[in-house]
Amino acid sequence: MKSPTFALLIRKNIIGRGFRFGILMLCVAAVVGMLLSAELIDRSSRKVVEEGIARLGADVVGVPRGLSGVALRSFREGSLILSYMDSGILEKMRGYDFIETATPQIYLKSLKGATCCSVWEIFLIGYDPDTDFIIRPWLGKKNIKIGKDEVLAGPAVMTTVGAKLKFYNHNFRVAGVLDATGTAFDRAVFIPIEKVNEIIKSNTILKKKIGEKKISTVLIKLKDEIDGGLPRWKAVINIERDIEEITVIQPIKMVRKVHDSLKLAMAALQATSYSVWPITALLIALVFAMSTNERRREIGLYRAMGAKRFFVFRMIMTEAIVISTSGGILGIILSFPVVYIIYEVMQRPVVLPLYDTALCSLAAAGFSILTGALAALAPAVNISLKEPYDSIRRGE
Repeated sequence: MKSPTFALLIRKNIIGRGFRFGILMLCVAAVVGMLLSAELIDRSSRKVVEEGIARLGADVVGVPRGLSGVALRSFREGSLILSYMDSGILEKMRGYDFIETATPQIYLKSLKGATCCSVWEIFLIGYDPDTDFIIRPWLGKKNIKIGKDEVLAGPAVMTTVGAKLKFYNHNFRVAGVLDATGTAFDRAVFIPIEKVNEIIKSNTILKKKIGEKKISTVLIKLKDEIDGGLPRWKAVINIERDIEEITVIQPIKMVRKVHDSLKLAMAALQATSYSVWPITALLIALVFAMSTNERRREIGLYRAMGAKRFFVFRMIMTEAIVISTSGGILGIILSFPVVYIIYEVMQRPVVLPLYDTALCSLAAAGFSILTGALAALAPAVNISLKEPYDSIRRGE
């Protein structure tokens, strides 16, 4: 038989048993969707951890005393802590010989529905260009010189280089756009701290709420132990003992909590999909066994008209692969909204690198094809070995 005839035959068989095969397709879609969702969540959360550590770039971070829990929760939810402490803390930091450098940041948020801000409800991060060791490395080899009225923007700000932005009636030019990280930095604009202090000083509400010469965090880089530095845990104890205004947290622990918070969702999806997969494979095998038994007479007539055993085997296997592939594609499509919904519920930004997403999707498609092929193998072999006369005589 020619391939167009074979293709039409496969189509007729699947459409003729549409309800039964449709249920199988949905079962495959459910398994593939759950497995792929769990894998994408895992890869995305690990990416956030890696990027978060790289972007913070500090060994330890000082936040206002007693707000370590708030800081951890804010980072986990993709936000920044809008609390403040006196900038005089920086002078105290310079007295430690185990600290290589310390740089301040101050966090504001643009207003919603206000004409004084051209972009609403994004974070404004004031940083010190003279002492900063965090933001400059993000630019890589880009030789971008940031002026007083120039800013760097995260990708979620949806702006371009050269664009004009306004915050609290102060105008800025975008000097560069950073890459996505899946953290709060993605929806932030980085402004020289001198300019942020001007904004606070000129705005009555901000000045009253925050006060002058305030900072939100101190990002600290410690000396290596071989150069006279201290282990992180010991440095934390010394700083917190001497400076009552701050609590010191370690970024690596902070970003790992982001990954840990998603483990429960991943475990639930993986456990469900792994338990459902063998049931789905058995269901496919059972349905195809029933289907081939019902089609004995039909298959016997194909054989009597000259169809070879391999033709029958190929027909059954092709039907199974078409159904499982269709289910796999549907599962892949449905997995993306599942991932985004889970991240939305957990108030976390999602980062899905194109390469990882494509690789996982291809693996999921291969898994669905393999499931259908293995499940239909026994029924296909069994019916293809039947003699034509026996199939016609005993067909129902």
